[in-house]
Amino acid sequence: MKFMAILFILLLFAATGCESQPQQAQEPDKKPAPATDDGKPKPGDKIRPMAVAGKFYPAGAAELRKAVEGYIAKAGEIKMQGRPVALISPHAGYIYSGPVAGHVYATVKGKSYDTVVVIGGHTPGEGISVLDVDYYKTPLGYVKVDREVVKKLLEASYCDYQPARHAREWAMETQVPFLQVALKGGFKIVSLAATDSAAGFEHKIAHDLAHALEGRNVLVVGSTDLSHYPPYKVSKEIDAKMVESWKTLDAKKILEREQQLVLKYGDSFGVECAMCGRAPVAIAVELAKQLDADSIDILNVANSADAVPEDKNRVVGYGSAVIYEKSAPGEVSKAGQRFLLKVAREAITVFVTKRQKPEFKADSEELKTKRCVFVTLMKNGDLRGCVGCFSTEEELAQTVATYAIMAAARDNRFNPVEAEELPEIKIKISILSPAWKAKSAEEVEVGKHGIWVKDPKTGRGGTYLPEVATEQGWDRDKFLSHCCSEKAGLPEDAWKTGKADIYLYTTQVFGEK
Repeated sequence: MKFMAILFILLLFAATGCESQPQQAQEPDKKPAPATDDGKPKPGDKIRPMAVAGKFYPAGAAELRKAVEGYIAKAGEIKMQGRPVALISPHAGYIYSGPVAGHVYATVKGKSYDTVVVIGGHTPGEGISVLDVDYYKTPLGYVKVDREVVKKLLEASYCDYQPARHAREWAMETQVPFLQVALKGGFKIVSLAATDSAAGFEHKIAHDLAHALEGRNVLVVGSTDLSHYPPYKVSKEIDAKMVESWKTLDAKKILEREQQLVLKYGDSFGVECAMCGRAPVAIAVELAKQLDADSIDILNVANSADAVPEDKNRVVGYGSAVIYEKSAPGEVSKAGQRFLLKVAREAITVFVTKRQKPEFKADSEELKTKRCVFVTLMKNGDLRGCVGCFSTEEELAQTVATYAIMAAARDNRFNPVEAEELPEIKIKISILSPAWKAKSAEEVEVGKHGIWVKDPKTGRGGTYLPEVATEQGWDRDKFLSHCCSEKAGLPEDAWKTGKADIYLYTTQVFGEK
């Protein structure tokens, strides 16, 4: 019994928090596991091996996958009101912090990202150290490093590659198996070691990161535990106040709260810190905002004694949160908007200059839906083309490409766009809601609704987008009458006499600046 008690104490302080400095573990797998990006390291590729497999998490692939899947499943379905951009996740041994991490990784289960930026920092060092190798290895396989982003980051004066800071860095390593299980498809990784010396420079770092990541669908992970070594009840009090500061999405206020809590509780209760990942959280918060996030949900807060209750006198706290871009149901995120505008621009350019119609595929689920669109082209403030649809069998990205080309080449009101005009063209995209038949003209709200008037016998019809009435200064009656006569080729009073049905829809509109 005495031996078992000693063994338990050793295990507790090896994996509950940040006090440990784990040595590199022996890799248990004799054969390489498959690569996350469906490729395999080539001879000569540099690989960051596992350092804490068998210590912080199971060393066997099957056991590890089962454990991670269990933590995520136990969290249940977590409904999001938008697109997850960043996660704050703990990094202790899985038996302690796994349930808390499971909640945050449940928010990205089944989602796809191009690149995941994981930020942690416990090994000594100054500035930012970015992992400059080809692959990151865990028992679940290899994850390819996004070397293009790494190369850009290494150009910054405050950023370099310090191998020793990554060799034993468990704060980031413990996140990778969760990512491998939760995310759909392959992703690349950027691993940043950031200690307290980087806190205070988070705005500059986040700006440079956002620039380096431009054009990618990105997920950010900030790795941190919470209060270190107070008694159980005091830990609960500190952790609640610490995560409350996360809701501000203000790195400066978060760092100030951490300092205040240490000053208040440190001497009396032996509190070493209220949040060990100060720089990782600060950078993750600021980077998330650079990537259009505007909201945060705190998902779970617990401590080591909640998982292993034998010792409540000296515990470590854990918390998890998701930072996201809030959007109404059916709206395309800002990242999706940028992608669609890029698609429209490229489609027009390729068609006008090469007479080819390019194919586009999107990884994001929101862009795989079948949505009706109108693409509008403006030149020096004047309309240059506008074509759209009320039905489509293509995914959204390809639908935008199709109607961008049609707006440039097949709007009968205008000559086709010429190559020399392209720099002067500005693109606007309107994504339509499903249309519904109005019971009467009274339902039409000028400025909110687009209208589609249609002869119920012949099917002949025409539409005006919501902004047309506002731009022309029309009231509802003029809006309907002009649409009947100018767009549908019907008598202008057809909407009054029952010769035209009125369908309504709303739009999400965005464009190039």
